[in-house]
Amino acid sequence: MSTSQATTATAAPAHTIMQTGLRVGAVLLVIEIVHGIISITPPPMAVNAIFFLVALVLLIFAGMRAASVTGKIGSGSLAGLLAGALLGLGYAVGTITNFATVRGVYQSAALSAHIPYSDQLVVAGTVVSIVLAWLVSLAAGAVCGAVGGIIGRRRG
Repeated sequence: MSTSQATTATAAPAHTIMQTGLRVGAVLLVIEIVHGIISITPPPMAVNAIFFLVALVLLIFAGMRAASVTGKIGSGSLAGLLAGALLGLGYAVGTITNFATVRGVYQSAALSAHIPYSDQLVVAGTVVSIVLAWLVSLAAGAVCGAVGGIIGRRRG
C-alpha cells in the first residue's frame, strides 16, 4: 500500500465523521435556535419534549450514519459529539437571543428568594447556564452517537 493510499484510507473515516457530524449538527443548530426564539413565551411541555426527542433521534442518527460507513462505534460517537457541540451552540444563540426574557426570570427569582438583584447576577447565571448546557450537549452527543454507532455498525 502506497503512502497516498494509506492517507486516503485514514482520511475517509475522518471525512465521514466530519461530514455527518456537521450536517446533523447544522440541522440541530437551526432547530435549537428556533426553539430558543419560540421560547420567548414559554411553550407547553409537549413542545419542549418534541424538541428534545428530535435532538436525541438526530444525535443517534449521526452516530448510526458514521458507523455504518466506517464500521466503528467510535466514529459514531465522534460524529455525535460534533453534532452535540453545534446543538449546544444553538442553545447559546437561543439564550442570548432571549436575554430580556432570561433577565426577567432571574429578576423574579431573585425577588422571591429575597436576594438583591443585579445585572451581574443575570450575566453570570446566563454564562453558567450556557456552559453547563454545552457540556450536557457534548455528553449527550457522544453517548447518543455511540448508541447510534452500535446500531449502525450492526446494519453496515
